[in-house]
Amino acid sequence: MFRKRYGNEYITAKDGTVIPTTAKQINFKSLWDMLRSSDESVFTKNKWIYDGDFKFCDGEKLPSKIAFNTYPRSGNSFLRKYLEQLTGISTGATTQLHTSSSLQIQGLKGEYICDDRTWIIKAHHPMLLQGVLKFNSDKVVCCVRNPLDVILSFASLINTMSHAAQPEFSYDKDYP
Repeated sequence: MFRKRYGNEYITAKDGTVIPTTAKQINFKSLWDMLRSSDESVFTKNKWIYDGDFKFCDGEKLPSKIAFNTYPRSGNSFLRKYLEQLTGISTGATTQLHTSSSLQIQGLKGEYICDDRTWIIKAHHPMLLQGVLKFNSDKVVCCVRNPLDVILSFASLINTMSHAAQPEFSYDKDYP
């Protein structure tokens, strides 16, 4: 599944994280300058950034980090994908791969990475889970969803062990 999703441009490290081998990487300062520019030729020259394969930063020290803090099942994967489409940069995450490898296979290649390869990092803080990566951030984006919806969605995740599957029963019909 990994090779089908990522081709030969990436490999996995011993801890399961994704490492670019021949895949292009983005210099954050250059990306930032491009995003702030009103010169169309700058964007045209860098349109490779938006080819659908979200890239890692080149590892150069980033000027800031953004913590993307949510409660599980609050829409964080959806918003992460949107942020990746806007920036061209893969988002990171603090959660161990044994609970999020399905997200990695679905294209969120920054799972369990919060170093200078990623700029925006998902965390379920202040709910600290065992084994999460710790990092410092300068800014925080918080995604909030109606708690009544989150409870049902989280129960579905726990019962199916899947981010997409639904349980064989209906909460509102079978457990009113």
